[in-house]
Amino acid sequence: RARRRHLRRHPAVVEALGLGRLASALAAAALLTAAGALDAAAQSTPPAAAGSVTGRVLDSLTAAPLAGAAVQLVSRARQSLAYAAATDSAGRFHLDGVAPGEYVAGFFHAVLDSLGVEDAPHRLVRVAAGAEADVALAVPSGRTLARAHCGKRPRGDSAGVLLGHAMDADTRAPLPGAKVVVTWSEVVIDQRGLRREQRRAPTVARGDGLYVLCGLPSDADMVADATLGPRRSGAVEARVPPFGLARRDFTLGDSVSAAEVAAAQRSSRDSASATAAGVAMARGSARLSGRVRTLRGQPVAGALVMVWGSDVTGRTDADGGFALLGLPAGTYTLEARAIGFAPKRVPVELSSTRATAATVTLDEPVALLTSVTVYGRPPRRSRDLTGFVQRSQQGGGHFVTREDIDRRNPTVVTDLFRGVSGVQVVSRGGMGYDVLLRGGCRPVVFVDGVPVRDVDIDMVLYPRDLIGIEIYSGPAATPAQFNQGVQSGNCGTVVIWTRQ
Repeated sequence: RARRRHLRRHPAVVEALGLGRLASALAAAALLTAAGALDAAAQSTPPAAAGSVTGRVLDSLTAAPLAGAAVQLVSRARQSLAYAAATDSAGRFHLDGVAPGEYVAGFFHAVLDSLGVEDAPHRLVRVAAGAEADVALAVPSGRTLARAHCGKRPRGDSAGVLLGHAMDADTRAPLPGAKVVVTWSEVVIDQRGLRREQRRAPTVARGDGLYVLCGLPSDADMVADATLGPRRSGAVEARVPPFGLARRDFTLGDSVSAAEVAAAQRSSRDSASATAAGVAMARGSARLSGRVRTLRGQPVAGALVMVWGSDVTGRTDADGGFALLGLPAGTYTLEARAIGFAPKRVPVELSSTRATAATVTLDEPVALLTSVTVYGRPPRRSRDLTGFVQRSQQGGGHFVTREDIDRRNPTVVTDLFRGVSGVQVVSRGGMGYDVLLRGGCRPVVFVDGVPVRDVDIDMVLYPRDLIGIEIYSGPAATPAQFNQGVQSGNCGTVVIWTRQ
């Protein structure tokens, strides 16, 4: 209460410190209280008998100095005697004129709020007359935070924790009740042989927007997203350290259906079919600009940039710059690709009220193989391209035509599945992409009417060789000739047609 009274009396100090959240605001009030105590101490303590305290505050999760932390030094014998300072860009602080005695040193920072830390870390410091004491303060380690949130025994071998806040994309207000889901794949060996299965770990954000997911595998490439009614985020990649903690905030924003945008570009029949199939890609009024560069800072011209969950793509100019418009608000993944480099993906926070800037550094060169020409004659197989046209006019599924392929100019085949409602394109951690349907399950794939299994379509098919793609979300929507295997537990079908 006393700290809040100080805040009301000195709002200019709070504004100057740039401390907006509750814990930081209380820290500002403590600084004001400490200032008065410091004056009293200076009058009662001879200058020659005073000591000093120096130290540094570290963010243990990033191993980086913590700038802007509000450091407090409170006497154990007389709590009204206190000193305060703020850390610089190197995380250092210095206090002069400290009366000899024992003190409790602690700090406040917004990062503690983001980690759900209610009690500020503190250390005991002894100050001698005319001497300098040194103290090191730090954000609790990932293992300590994991134990605090999930208990002493994590579930599973080398399990880790993912936590963060769910917030509104424009106001940054917490969104209690937001659902955060993490998905990943695991290789299973049992009586049925070796196969890959999808796993899901859901949780719900509490009253202050904080969510915590315990027992996540540290050796898996995971994808996470958040939803709350019509609000949603995009999918972002996530990894957790063994027995440790990783932090990922989600901002959620409303988006409009891309089917409405497409309606102005297609015939009424095509638009009706797309709407009936439930096709929706995230769109909005957010703007994203930035640059793509190499590790040495050189611009990368002609790089393909895209936002996961949206059909908005672009190319970088000669200076490596790009600008994307019509994006949804929220946390999304920006991906950049260029010949000679591995794809790079970074999370971006998009807002409908302000533009977002991002820099992507392509830091993993890949070897370019000499081209090889293979001559051969494809086997005779049945093709039903007439049926493809008829089915695309009738609806019941999502259809990608040759015109769509030319317009989107994809780099790989799986790019054509991005932005389709109920479809996820999930990274394998540098080893290509998987196409998953609603619920994270794997569809049956047909190529020119022939079922194929365990095939990386980006390795065997090229966008320039395709005529069209059909996507069906379940057995009820799948035509009878492609219903093979769907009834046995699969969730849908993908049919790909190639040129002869």
